[in-house]
Amino acid sequence: CCFFLYNSLRYFTVWNYCMMWVVFGFASVISLTRAATDGNIRVFEKAFVVLMEVELPLSLLVTLVFWIVLFPEERPKKESTWRLFDNVSEHALNSTLLLIEFLLDRVLLYPERWPHAVSWICVYCQFALIYDRAQDDGTYIYSFLDTTSAHSVPWFFGILILMLMIHYLFCFVSSLKEHFLLAPPEDERFQDGGTSNYERLMGEI
Repeated sequence: CCFFLYNSLRYFTVWNYCMMWVVFGFASVISLTRAATDGNIRVFEKAFVVLMEVELPLSLLVTLVFWIVLFPEERPKKESTWRLFDNVSEHALNSTLLLIEFLLDRVLLYPERWPHAVSWICVYCQFALIYDRAQDDGTYIYSFLDTTSAHSVPWFFGILILMLMIHYLFCFVSSLKEHFLLAPPEDERFQDGGTSNYERLMGEI
């Protein structure tokens, strides 16, 4: 069981799924528990904001990489095109569900918090490099992790740049969400001493 888990962690999609389960788990707990009436922000609500900052752009990145890069490469190798299509469609569906969650909650993404967006993928790259070196069989799960290749560095930075572009895209969506969907600052339901609970939340993280 431990070997299966260890071997599965080679794939970044598994890391993405794990993070997505954690995000939806936190969202469920917050939805099922009553918010504090004194205006204080609970610890797991702060954690949920950080998790959303990590996973929201990450889920779209995984979907784009699957559809644009991996799907065309893997299609000739698979016995069933439908099974491969079903696999990549799951990523698109998960991204859609996460986007719906983002539109319905009060979480906003801000440009200056970009390190959260790239943190998980950087941790994975460190793990993958150690894993591939430990295997020492000359194979790499993703080509850009082959540090002996001249294409590895451009690929790596290209993925990071794409990740940042997605993060800033969601920051733009956040500004639209804040303007059109969230309660205005003068709404007393979201005020505590002249500062909204969300502003307090972002200030405390």
